Amino acid sequence: MIPELSLNPDGSLTLPGGTYNARQLDTLIEQLGLLRSRMRPQVPAVLEGSATVLPERDPAVQIGLSADHRLLLALRHSGLGWCVFDINKRDAARLQEFITKRTEAMGELTGKTRH
Repeated sequence: MIPELSLNPDGSLTLPGGTYNARQLDTLIEQLGLLRSRMRPQVPAVLEGSATVLPERDPAVQIGLSADHRLLLALRHSGLGWCVFDINKRDAARLQEFITKRTEAMGELTGKTRH
């Protein structure tokens, strides 16, 4: 059973084993993520309709290329921090196609077109 959690008045978090400030909690979240990646069952490869997720609306986004020319996509979650994804060329092309089609469709809905 997971206990209900809340912040202390000073903004820290007390868990069994200690009290953590924001930086320490970031480290704990990172360590938990690394441990979770080694557990079974694995996180599903496909997001299922019944999955409980907390979408982050309008996250900060940074995009770049890795040294071997793969797409680096960084998304900022207000609670989890920055998640950086190293994406292969095939999936980068799929993202490009999806975004291009959706933004063109959005322009048609708003009456704005790309020139």
